[in-house]
Amino acid sequence: MQPLSRTELRSLRALTHQSVRERRGAFLIEGVRALDSTMQFPEKVHLLAVTPEASDGASIGALLERAVAAGIKVRSLSQEQLDEIAGTQTPSGLIGWIDWAPVRRPQTEQLIDDLERCRAKRLLCLDSVSDPGNVGSLLRAVDAFDLDGVLMGIGTVEITNPKVVRAAAGSVLDLQYVAEGISLEPILQALAARGWAIFRAEAHGGSPPPGEPPPEPWLLLLGGEALGVGPDLSSIGSAVHISTSGSVESLNVAVAGGILLYALSKKRSKNG
Repeated sequence: MQPLSRTELRSLRALTHQSVRERRGAFLIEGVRALDSTMQFPEKVHLLAVTPEASDGASIGALLERAVAAGIKVRSLSQEQLDEIAGTQTPSGLIGWIDWAPVRRPQTEQLIDDLERCRAKRLLCLDSVSDPGNVGSLLRAVDAFDLDGVLMGIGTVEITNPKVVRAAAGSVLDLQYVAEGISLEPILQALAARGWAIFRAEAHGGSPPPGEPPPEPWLLLLGGEALGVGPDLSSIGSAVHISTSGSVESLNVAVAGGILLYALSKKRSKNG
């Protein structure tokens, strides 16, 4: 196994910065579990780098064999080099350079055309959801319930943020359509005019989620952790609310989003 070249090491270090990720259309994934899922898309895996100690492990060794068979570059690096690059305090010894990017800051017409082209019928929309752990967990839910994509409004953390990628546990590349940096109000108004049902999650007020999956197309809109959806979106669609019986005033946005996505799509999940 060849060691990382200086150029490759510089590139991996650079991808820890959001501006570089955006410019290059690439990001980093850590860990065997997430990278094992990513191996479904070998054409998007630019390079894997592993420490000598980690490469002796059975699960990582099997993953590296698959990578080599798929023509993916595999390199070695020292633990010190990995500590510079990795976003965790105790990295697993394996990191991947992935060539992928969402659609960034699309105009309304472009986004509508994109959705029609990929025949999207079920979407999650995030307005100013800034916690990367919550966003990553919601991406996993989108993947689990087989939605067609995610629209990430201005103020929502970027999808290739290392903490988002880690929390999503490999689901990022499994999503059919992702757009971020969106001005949501004109997009949602345009979708509503085209017959999309929009369900707006509210911490207080609104109706319970429908007992049966609604007719398609539909979209679930979730707001930020502290304030919910912005005032410009507060009259769009139908408000839905999850009633609780305990002393907790409201649910974490990732928990609430997972419950609502299950309610909206339970009969069309991958497992039936």
